Amino acid sequence: MVSLFDTRSTPRRILSDASGVSLIEALIAAALLGLALIPVAYVQSGGTRAAVGSYEISAASALAVDLCDKVHSISYSDTRLASTSGNYVAPDATLSNTNPLAPDGTTWSACSPNKCGYTRKWKVSDNTPLTNTKRVDVQVSWSEYGVTRTFTLSTIKAIGS
Repeated sequence: MVSLFDTRSTPRRILSDASGVSLIEALIAAALLGLALIPVAYVQSGGTRAAVGSYEISAASALAVDLCDKVHSISYSDTRLASTSGNYVAPDATLSNTNPLAPDGTTWSACSPNKCGYTRKWKVSDNTPLTNTKRVDVQVSWSEYGVTRTFTLSTIKAIGS
């Protein structure tokens, strides 16, 4: 039996031979840890992209709703609601700030190579879907990770409203 106070070298040698980690074992462990973290990084990246996309579409939706609300606040016969002949055009300056727009509807101040705000356009169609109505399609576009995305919201303005 070996005592804790035994001064013989045999137990120490056994402990010292079995203790520690070799450089190869440490490299293998680091490589396995690195491989295990790749899916975690991918999921994190996807989550970040999804969060940015959600913010962008929410801002575009708010900009479209804002313009639709302005459409309903003016008269059916207002000249700003003249037909655009099937083309998307910038709305009248009295209804919308100049493109590009910030998420709060103000004019975007400085474009960078990756970001230049939102572009809001509309298309006004007379007598659509019924006589004495106007269909207003509001289209908000923006660039997200190099891809142009578009959100479109439609409203109908009737005579007398």
